[in-house]
Amino acid sequence: MSKQELLEQEKLLEIERQHPVYQGIISYLLEEAFSEEKEPQYIKKEEIHEWLLSLVDEKDD
Repeated sequence: MSKQELLEQEKLLEIERQHPVYQGIISYLLEEAFSEEKEPQYIKKEEIHEWLLSLVDEKDD
């Protein structure tokens, strides 16, 4: 990765962190990710198939 690309990534991260809701969203996501209270929700094979088909259908429009 070039120095220019690294600088661009750092600038984008800085802009994201300055957004007023960034800290709240990050906190929520981390709490949800490490919470042991909930049962894991798994995606079913049929749901993935339907989602992929919807992506193909959207491309055709």
